Amino acid sequence: MFHARANRSGSALFQIPEVWLIDLQGGHLDVHRAPDGGRYSARFRVTDRSHVEVASVPDLVLDCRDLF
Repeated sequence: MFHARANRSGSALFQIPEVWLIDLQGGHLDVHRAPDGGRYSARFRVTDRSHVEVASVPDLVLDCRDLF
């Protein structure tokens, strides 16, 4: 069984700059950024999936509408 909370915590501990959680059933994308002390200090839900910015690549904007 996959535990998203445990995965995010582990990612933050290893300083992975950004984690995306895609909820196919719910139809939304949650982004977690800025690892700090084993947790992500910036978390938000993407509402416009046609313009999703990648924090580590400033000029990269993805259209994620096809994921859902």
